[in-house]
Amino acid sequence: MKILSVESSCDETSLAILEDGYKLLGHLVASQVEIHNQYGGVVPEVASRQHFSTILPLLEELLKQTGIDIDQIDYIAVTRGPGLMGALIIGNMFARTLSELYTIPLIGVNHVLAHSFVNFINPTGPEAWPDFPTLSLVVSGAHTDIQFIDQNLKHELMGATRDDAAGEAFDKVARLIGFGYPGGAKLSRIAVEGDSQVYQLPKARLGRDSLEFSFSGLKTAVLRLVTELKDSGQWNDQTRKDLAASFEKNVVDTIVDKFELAYERTDPASIILGGGVMANTRLREQLVKRFSDHAKVFLPDRSLCTDNAAMIGALAYQMIKHKIPVKLEIDSSLEEI
Repeated sequence: MKILSVESSCDETSLAILEDGYKLLGHLVASQVEIHNQYGGVVPEVASRQHFSTILPLLEELLKQTGIDIDQIDYIAVTRGPGLMGALIIGNMFARTLSELYTIPLIGVNHVLAHSFVNFINPTGPEAWPDFPTLSLVVSGAHTDIQFIDQNLKHELMGATRDDAAGEAFDKVARLIGFGYPGGAKLSRIAVEGDSQVYQLPKARLGRDSLEFSFSGLKTAVLRLVTELKDSGQWNDQTRKDLAASFEKNVVDTIVDKFELAYERTDPASIILGGGVMANTRLREQLVKRFSDHAKVFLPDRSLCTDNAAMIGALAYQMIKHKIPVKLEIDSSLEEI
């Protein structure tokens, strides 16, 4: 079974062809980072226009690279939410047009849930797939979600962010300490050279048993600290590295601690991780260290952590396999599968 998948929820236009739910035959991503960098963040109107001009040439290139004809495609999968409404519309109209023209069944996919299902892509086959029930953690620019997923793909959102997601906090704090957009990865690179014990930043626990996240207070604390350091003449290259390390440790510790609480409540057969922030070395290491003795931990390759169409195809295959009813309505704040 070959699935052509389409991703256009934010500022990446991506197409992929996945075979039998695990074999990635072709995968292309057209990033808009350089375009939005001049604005200091993603501009929805600009993103939509870029998707519109990029998506058809991207399909032509994908088919050329793989040597696959559109008539060989069995299903088309497309992100139907959550995301920027204009960007979602472009991807969905493109996918629906292909579906109508070539009479190929269309499947709508939840972008956030798909991030962790990218772990079903592997070089060996279904025997290497995560077992159900599984506990999913997606950490990205817009989401910090913990979800429990049973063997029928029924999923329960156990914890999410109340305000800034972890990735958004990384980018905002990176800007405070002198990096442009997107600066989260740059912050993590200098954090390696800093001392994470120098600055004791506040953690938003939101109650002993809470699985919800909040990083807006942490961002405000960093802003105040940067202002104090600059006003007192203590702001320099080393204090910036120490602050980056302290901030990163704070966020990672908070995520890992809350995820451990979710694990204790569910006792899953496997753990599947995903999202752009899952490329962070400290987060990857701490999650593996904390959980690898208790359950099989699945981490995606860093190239598949950011938004991509491969993950859309991976979840679509599982939806087909588990006979999940198809829904095609676009929803910018989608929570259901």
